[in-house]
Amino acid sequence: MRGRPVPESGFTLVEVLIACAFAAVVAAASGGVAQGSADRVRARQAARHLAGECARARALALTRSTAVAISFGAETEGVPTALYADGNGNGVRVAEITSGADPALSTPRRLADLYPGVRFGVVDPVPGSASVRLGGSRLLTFSPLGTSTSGSLYIAGRDGSQYALRLSGATARVRVLRLNRATGMWSEL
Repeated sequence: MRGRPVPESGFTLVEVLIACAFAAVVAAASGGVAQGSADRVRARQAARHLAGECARARALALTRSTAVAISFGAETEGVPTALYADGNGNGVRVAEITSGADPALSTPRRLADLYPGVRFGVVDPVPGSASVRLGGSRLLTFSPLGTSTSGSLYIAGRDGSQYALRLSGATARVRVLRLNRATGMWSEL
């Protein structure tokens, strides 16, 4: 006696191909979201890292009883940063950094080397605007009295995120701000 034929279980080739195509679309969509999130986190961490470098420079100036500066290189070089101490009692100066009179306390590093995709700059630059605004200098100096150069540092992420460090000269306070692109308003982190 023969029984009823048992249908074969499994999937057809067409069903497998459709499932693979669907999985590929979902993976591609989630990868873009994850990349944007990673870029945003890197930009925020870069801003916090720079705030930490400012705190470190201020602490060194207070403990060494001498001026300590963060030097920001030229825009065309990817803006390397390094710490320098006043070596001869007249403040940290670019010419004396070059001559070696003001010694380096750290090796120059580029922000993009530490945080890939992050750079000094503004997302939508206005012609003639600078990403490092410290008056006429590219030195952010902290004095042994606890004061600093006033100014702003702008940091842009690959995803369009924008952060700024605002430095108050009288107190050497560093505020980290984030730009809300929808409202155009800055808010403190």
